[in-house]
Amino acid sequence: MDAKQRMLHYSRTVHICSVTRDKGSGSVRLDQNREPIFDYTLSDYDEETMMIGVDQALRVLVAAGATQIGTHQFDGECFCVQGEGLEKPP
Repeated sequence: MDAKQRMLHYSRTVHICSVTRDKGSGSVRLDQNREPIFDYTLSDYDEETMMIGVDQALRVLVAAGATQIGTHQFDGECFCVQGEGLEKPP
């Protein structure tokens, strides 16, 4: 779905996020232009708990009657809700 089509459906859009308390660590430093450089690797545990949160958020959207689920990323995929599962639209 292109950006124009997504905006036409914006009034029926819900924003949801999944927040996890990570156990990993990382660092932030500044480059020569004083721009931040992030160094962080997601641990296996953190990835697993994050995916559990995303799964639960998707279940909430489906239970609330969502017909499509996607992201706001320009190239983000969009999935159609079909019964209990998600499928890519044609």
